[in-house]
Amino acid sequence: MSVDEPASYDQAEKHTTAKSEAMRVSEARPSEHTARSSKRVGSFVQRSSVYAFLLVVLLSFVTRYWKIWDPAQVVFDEVHFGKFASYYLRRQYYFDVHPPLAKMLIALGGWLVGYDGHFLFEKIGMEYVSNGVPYIMLRSWVALFGFALPPLAYMIMAESGYSVVASLLVGLLVTFDNALVTQG
Repeated sequence: MSVDEPASYDQAEKHTTAKSEAMRVSEARPSEHTARSSKRVGSFVQRSSVYAFLLVVLLSFVTRYWKIWDPAQVVFDEVHFGKFASYYLRRQYYFDVHPPLAKMLIALGGWLVGYDGHFLFEKIGMEYVSNGVPYIMLRSWVALFGFALPPLAYMIMAESGYSVVASLLVGLLVTFDNALVTQG
């Protein structure tokens, strides 16, 4: 019989109970090393989450505001959205089959920067500077909403419990989505 082996059934039961109690107590109180390493892992995940979020914010800003002043003429959908926003600012009736929220938000941005709606955005290529239109501020207002989408997508993923890598991937996909960059 070895030292670890109990002599009888009662002693075996007591021995097993004592061992399992000792294991339970040791598992309940992690060692200092385990506590320190779990704190390091937790702080690394927190830091990497912050860095990933900041990367998404930075890239989103750069992709939305890069050369926002160029060209200084009416381009693409500015013909329609600018015209309708001008109508709102002049309180002039017009009919549009599409929902008005986007045009109303653009009009709000124009109102905030002091634009009065005098420019009608009649055709692509019309000059902004010679007509006194605060086009950089109007474009920046629209870009602000586009800029907010990738960080919002990242935060939704992170708060839903997805990993930092999955959240970052979604943030980057939204950041570099060609349609969202063009329109935002």
